[in-house]
Amino acid sequence: MFPITGQQKVRLTIDPRTATGDPATIDGVPTWLSSNPSVITMEPDPNDVNAQYAVAVGVEGTSIVTVECDADLGSGIRTVSGELEIEVSNDASEASSVGIVPGTPQAK
Repeated sequence: MFPITGQQKVRLTIDPRTATGDPATIDGVPTWLSSNPSVITMEPDPNDVNAQYAVAVGVEGTSIVTVECDADLGSGIRTVSGELEIEVSNDASEASSVGIVPGTPQAK
């Protein structure tokens, strides 16, 4: 879960990868959705069609942001998707987290 306050927004980007961890080329424009628009709304990044801003509306709660796009995974174009749960709190001291960042997959 990614925390923000009701007075913040966060820029989200898509980074599709192949099974071996190589970057996959995006084909077309990704589709972004918020599961709870009363908590988080989505705004396009005017400088990057592959990014959007998740904007807190000001109401506390959670929303799952999903993104879907077509990408070339090396064996042809396929639809890929991802999601991120965002928690909005109006108490800045509660907006903290520990993230886990995966590395690049390696052969065993």
